[in-house]
Amino acid sequence: MQANSSSSMSIVPILNGSNWLAFERLMTAYLNSQGLGLHINPNLRWPVALSESQLAALHNPATDKKEREPLKEVYDEWVDFKEHNLKAKGYITLKISAGLQGLVTKSKNAEVLGKILKTNLVNKDLQLRLHSIDK
Repeated sequence: MQANSSSSMSIVPILNGSNWLAFERLMTAYLNSQGLGLHINPNLRWPVALSESQLAALHNPATDKKEREPLKEVYDEWVDFKEHNLKAKGYITLKISAGLQGLVTKSKNAEVLGKILKTNLVNKDLQLRLHSIDK
């Protein structure tokens, strides 16, 4: 069962560059509550996509129903997966400050965006925390 999307999303802070650890933990929890957590895994394996000839056969009315059905199942799984991935990316994007939005354009998929953000921000967040401890 999915939690209420808007109220759950409000607990995720806006990612400002210095709060990566909190953002990552809460965004992961939020995406998990929406059934989208697997889409931020950098090792994510997308379902098999149909080849051009398979797509042509799927959309050709002359294709036999027995041949079309397995193609449609593969196609529908891929489309559903892509839709969920884009939804996960959208949720992440909504919680990124304007100054970091440039990182979003480098990514087509949620798992790539997560990796880009982590690569760019985890060290900055840790350095700021260590700096504040040293004071």
